[in-house]
Amino acid sequence: MGVQPISVPQSVANALTAAGDRSGVDFSYLLQTAMRESSLNPGARASTSSAVGLFQFLESTWLQVMKQDGPRLGYGNYADRIEVTSSGDYVVRDAGVKAQILKLREDPQIAADLAAAFTRENGEYLRNSFGRMPSPGELYIAHFLGAQGAEKMFRAGLQNPDQVAVNLFPRQAEANRSIFYDQSGHARTIRQVYQVLVAKHEGATSPFAVQQMTGKGRRRCARRSRPCHPGFRRRICLLPDCFGPSRKLWMARRERVKRQARSLPSSIASSVWRPRCSPGQFPTRC
Repeated sequence: MGVQPISVPQSVANALTAAGDRSGVDFSYLLQTAMRESSLNPGARASTSSAVGLFQFLESTWLQVMKQDGPRLGYGNYADRIEVTSSGDYVVRDAGVKAQILKLREDPQIAADLAAAFTRENGEYLRNSFGRMPSPGELYIAHFLGAQGAEKMFRAGLQNPDQVAVNLFPRQAEANRSIFYDQSGHARTIRQVYQVLVAKHEGATSPFAVQQMTGKGRRRCARRSRPCHPGFRRRICLLPDCFGPSRKLWMARRERVKRQARSLPSSIASSVWRPRCSPGQFPTRC
């Protein structure tokens, strides 16, 4: 199986690694999300929304995550300047301070820290909502729509996956036409939008087969040119299944299931050793 090298700026690689360590989120997920959102450009700006930075944070989302997670991550001085209104909005009274806080979206380390924290919170929210760990692609949907938006999509998909998605997400569709409309201009269904959003996170670019330092100031990651079996992809370590008191229980269960799988025909083993639903399925309680 061949590999395709990916060049990653050293500063970005270091930022993603440190952020993942702080919040317990896998490096490969953060890297894939940053590649997808900004092509690893810390100064990237969207032309159709207020999104800026490696992870294309909207102004409102950035202020929310900074307020909620900034103190834990060492950004309490910024979090203290953000207020929560009675309607639940996050605001900064001083225009100059607000501009300074929003400018931080272009800082690779701060952007990665908040993206990892956001991912962890989204994962916990979806696990509590659906009773299982979300896949990387589903976590990306939560990054794209917010955790509540992702839940809205999943529940709508479980009820009627063939309904038109733009009716549920008109604002997001206006800013992201390539997601909500096909090349012919036809509006995609919930099922189709789901598949578009999870595709790159569930497919050939994840997981990363090799990570090594090469050259000066850049990291080259070799990735598989074809996807490995879904059941054997490296698990994103962000939910209680992967850290804290239940980690030992999860590891013991994983080894037990793997031992059982070795004694079964490959087709049966594939269905047994599957930590999450197959790509393209909605997050039922599997």
